Amino acid sequence: MNARLQIMVDSREIEEADAPDREVVARWRKAVGTYRDAAKDLAADSKLTLYYQAGLQAAMALIRASGFRVLGTDHHRHTFEALRALDLGDLSTVAREMNAFRRSRHQAIYDWDEGAPGDASDEAASLAALAHAVNRMIRLGHAWLIETRAGIASEFEGPAS
Repeated sequence: MNARLQIMVDSREIEEADAPDREVVARWRKAVGTYRDAAKDLAADSKLTLYYQAGLQAAMALIRASGFRVLGTDHHRHTFEALRALDLGDLSTVAREMNAFRRSRHQAIYDWDEGAPGDASDEAASLAALAHAVNRMIRLGHAWLIETRAGIASEFEGPAS
């Protein structure tokens, strides 16, 4: 276990916990399904929320497949930080990007002020960046799961399955 993961374990942000194959597959399927739903013709806030949720679900599946479980409060931040700490190459980079989208997701869900709408081009660019990050997480995560859980590789859906 690397030093960052050990710090997260010691601070009770995550714990070591093996996951059965069926849990990893079910979590992954949920992430891919949410990702596909986000691509549908929906309002921008709904798309943003669903893309974010798909990224969070994918990160949870990958963390569980790695033998860890996220604990406690602030679990969205801990989820993306744990995935980053796993040091899975480009997946760690995407986890850092996803952590930055937490604020956008919070605004999409909780902001109520309609008096000062944001710049539509900025919102569209932010949504496109999030969709791209989640697409990368799904593609990279799919490849990683097939490699690390080869015995059940056929159970993992890809982004276009």
